[in-house]
Amino acid sequence: ARSMNPEVAIEVNPHGITGQNRAWAAGLDHTQFLHWTDAFWTEEPNVPHLEPDGRLVSRIRSYKLARAFHNILLSGVAGNPVALAEDLAFNQTIAYAGEDPLRPETLRFLDFYRQHRNLYQGAEDDATVAVLRSYPSIAYDNAHAQLAAVLVEQALIQARVPFRLIFDEHLANLSRYKVLILPGSECLSDTQIAAIQDFVAKGGGLVATGDSGLYDDWYRRRLAPGLRQLLPGQQGGRGGRGRRAETEASPTVQTEYQQGRAAYISSVEFDGPLPDAAPYFAIQNRFWKNPKNASQIVDAVRWASRNSLPVSVSGPAYLVANPVHQSRERCSILHLVNYDNANVPAISGVDVSIPAAESRKLSKVTVLSPDAQGEAVLTVATDASGTHFQVPQVRTYSVVVLQWQ
Repeated sequence: ARSMNPEVAIEVNPHGITGQNRAWAAGLDHTQFLHWTDAFWTEEPNVPHLEPDGRLVSRIRSYKLARAFHNILLSGVAGNPVALAEDLAFNQTIAYAGEDPLRPETLRFLDFYRQHRNLYQGAEDDATVAVLRSYPSIAYDNAHAQLAAVLVEQALIQARVPFRLIFDEHLANLSRYKVLILPGSECLSDTQIAAIQDFVAKGGGLVATGDSGLYDDWYRRRLAPGLRQLLPGQQGGRGGRGRRAETEASPTVQTEYQQGRAAYISSVEFDGPLPDAAPYFAIQNRFWKNPKNASQIVDAVRWASRNSLPVSVSGPAYLVANPVHQSRERCSILHLVNYDNANVPAISGVDVSIPAAESRKLSKVTVLSPDAQGEAVLTVATDASGTHFQVPQVRTYSVVVLQWQ
């Protein structure tokens, strides 16, 4: 199509990351076709909100899939302020407003986007942590590998640790990342294992859980663990399926390897009794609870990064953050979304810190929001540990703009 008209846009409707085993149920591998598309639809029912049992439901995974392949995600957000805020924070646009006529809430967010479009257009994600979504691991063992991936992602989302989703092909070049996370990534090829080992040897950080690297990319059991040099604490025998995502976690095993660091956590611990798996072992949002050992996972990531994550944001588990940078405007942007806006109309006193290693000289920090008129200028403090400021209030959605000199 593009050979006939380079201006053509191509969109498809494969849905996003919903917890389904897309290989088994639909014969799909997103990575095989999103290189050639500009936008894709997801009709998943994961309307962003906080459940009474603490489950934070979102479409963040699907947005991150789209960003990994330079696509825009089309999803239903009409009239829902949290969904509209999530769309702006993670999609960097309102891709599908829906409905005719548009609802007042949709118009309010569209007006905000139009007024500040320069902050969104061309923005690049600021994340030095990568989470691998291993296609063969999830295709062959969705009930365990995708559960581990979903729970690790949930821990990072609710701890406001910025991360990108990466896929098998991205292991060939990990230079932009400080930490790679393998959440139960059982099936790794020899080439991928060599790339991971090289990444750590050159100073990268690795956090691996469960059976990562115990199988090759055809789900054949390795005679010895593939990552044994990096993960001496990993038990090679699966036995009765070994330590799985639903079992008790053991202490983190930390290893210094050449210039880098590797941390191993034997399991990602589901908080409470596991729901029965749906057909095709779908890990739908009833599984999306913050894992019981979430702090262990986040602490391992911080240790592997040598405590140099790009930003730290305080707040409750239903406050989600996404940092990006806008080279054209010479600024960094922190998107803040309150996923429990229905019950908590405003979150007060959100502290933000940027470590000294990531800090540059700020000329101005302002807050914009569709919930308020105008912009507020924030007071900034700088010390040996970095740059610090406080966002007085986050209602549904706030955008913090850090202007660098």
